[in-house]
Amino acid sequence: LPVPQVGGAASASADLTGAFVCKRTGRPGSKLARQPFRGPVGAWIFENISAQTWDDWIRQGTKVINELRLDLSRDQDAATYDQHMREYLGIDEALIAELEKGKA
Repeated sequence: LPVPQVGGAASASADLTGAFVCKRTGRPGSKLARQPFRGPVGAWIFENISAQTWDDWIRQGTKVINELRLDLSRDQDAATYDQHMREYLGIDEALIAELEKGKA
């Protein structure tokens, strides 16, 4: 008797068809379902970062918050978190300046 395929595994592999390539990893992946936050950086992440890489960042970001004891309600701590996110995702100062210029 043939073994039936499990729908979840087939649909997960269907998302990795190679149509979307993550700019950070260079690997095929799934596109994010929506922009993770507003603004030009959020739009860039949506267009260039895979859902898998974003999920990896969320896990890493949790470690950053805990290890540095960040309180994201404080501006300085939020800026520290954002800096770590940009470093992780490969968003350098030149790209930030370009994104901000395009917004105006």
